[in-house]
Amino acid sequence: AQPHIHPPAVLKSRNLELDWNIDRQILEALSKASNFIIIGWSMPEGDVHFLNLLREALLERMKSGCQPPRLIICDLVTDGSNARYRYLKFRLASSFRAIHVVDWPNGFSKQFVDFLSRYLN
Repeated sequence: AQPHIHPPAVLKSRNLELDWNIDRQILEALSKASNFIIIGWSMPEGDVHFLNLLREALLERMKSGCQPPRLIICDLVTDGSNARYRYLKFRLASSFRAIHVVDWPNGFSKQFVDFLSRYLN
């Protein structure tokens, strides 16, 4: 079997039924979810395919009257990476059109999972 991996590139060969089903599920989830949790994703500018899916989902959200989503960003901020993290936060909040953004700059850990359990309930 060959791996089915799509790197975040401008052009992707997405010609399998599996790709179609995954894109449909992504659109459905992004159109309805009230919380988006981003864990260690740099949102590369070259990933035009995902940004187009996100744009389409946001239009569906607006048409259906959905509330803007909450955005939770989990990343590891180390010495010297504050400016990178602030820029990433700005790009994610702008792209997801999130009104409420929660930062978790301590990386993925059990504490983050515990925080999510409390925060989302």
